[in-house]
Amino acid sequence: MASARPQEPAAGGEAVAYGSAAGRWVMFVTVLGSALGFLDATVVNVALPAIGGDLDADVGGLQWVRNGYLLTLSAFILLGAAPSPTATGAGASS
Repeated sequence: MASARPQEPAAGGEAVAYGSAAGRWVMFVTVLGSALGFLDATVVNVALPAIGGDLDADVGGLQWVRNGYLLTLSAFILLGAAPSPTATGAGASS
């Protein structure tokens, strides 16, 4: 069982405790983002029969369509997070 040590703050920032209001918001946003990613992947899977019919694709082709979509989505999510203050280390106030 792991001991409950205080977390080390990130470079230039302060640690956020999970029991604090800020920590609860971080957890809420993280869970919400994961749920939206799951929902998005589910929507693509539901649409695969129609995509396969339109493109006359077999199962292998549909796997490429799904993987290409999710890879592109992941790249855009990373690009969207890149200018955030926490990603650049500029989020700490002096």
